[in-house]
This record gives sequence, structure tokens and C-alpha cells, in this order.
Amino acid sequence: MLSIKNILSLEITSRRSIFGWLNIVFNKYDPDRVKAVGPDRACSEWLLRCGAAVRWTNQTTFLHDYNHLPAEGTKTYVEEIDATNSCIMHRGFPHLSLKHLKKIVLNKAPYVDDACLYQLKCVKETLEVLQVSENGSITDAGLLYLKELKSLQKLLVYGLPGVVEKEKTLRQLREALKDCQIKFNGEDF
Repeated sequence: MLSIKNILSLEITSRRSIFGWLNIVFNKYDPDRVKAVGPDRACSEWLLRCGAAVRWTNQTTFLHDYNHLPAEGTKTYVEEIDATNSCIMHRGFPHLSLKHLKKIVLNKAPYVDDACLYQLKCVKETLEVLQVSENGSITDAGLLYLKELKSLQKLLVYGLPGVVEKEKTLRQLREALKDCQIKFNGEDF
């Protein structure tokens, strides 16, 4: 026999499953959509669906609302992404094959993991600033994927309890990214 407690537990579990499923759907990469509207528009659609914000070249403010995207066909290029508190995950990262992307903030994004950092190599020629913060899923191995980001000028990392070999990891990053200012938990490295 089901008690009230069991029924409520089933309801909460069902809701979580539905949200997890929606996150997966929102993060699906659609190459046909990229071909139809271009990589920057498709990337913006993905990010806004997942609760992130984008800023285009020649703009000073971020766009947070999917309904305020410019008309299809408008030439816009994503220059900056703020994925704070968003539901982006590795399934959507193929959208990041952009030519003008300079800055990404991955703060308190619970589905961002090492697989996401691995996929950032697609912007290794343009990405200049990266923040990875307040995330328990990022490990030393994930941070080491960032060694490929040769254009990186500033790397800000903090609040990453999965990084357990901090000194070793940061030393390897410093060797690979000689021209990059690296801050870990507020300290320069």
C-alpha cells in the first residue's frame, strides 16, 4: 500500500526525471539547424534555451531572452557566453564551433563536467578568457584539457572540490599556457 510519503517521493522522482529529460533535449546538437541558420545563431538558440546568456560582437549587453533573438538571417557573431546557473551539458558543446568567441563563464553550471572542457578545443584559436567555477564535477583531468587553449590570456578557476592535485595540475597548465594569467581560488599561478 502506498503511503502519502511514498506518493510524494514518486512525484518528486518523476519531476526530476522529466527535468533531466528536458535538459537532454535542450542540449541536443542539431547539425541541420546549424546548416539552416548558421553556427552563431544555432549556438545562441541552444544557450538561451538552457538559461545561459550571449553577447554578440559590437554589442555591450547580454541577451538573456530567447524571444529577443534577432531575425534569422541577421549577421551576428557570438563573442561572449555567460552560462552561470544554466543547464548546458556536453551534448550541446558541438554548438561552440564559433569563429569569434572570446570569453566563456561556466559558473554554477551543474551539468558542466570534464567532457565539456575537453570539447572547448574547438575554440582554441579564439578563446581568450575562461572562468570555470563553483562546480563539483570538474576534476584535475578536466582542467588539463584546457592546455590546448593556446589563445587563452586569462583563466579563472575556483570552487572546484574535484580538483585534488591542485599544485601539479596548475604547474602543467602554467607550462602549457605560458602567456595566460591563471588564478586559482584567488591566487595567481
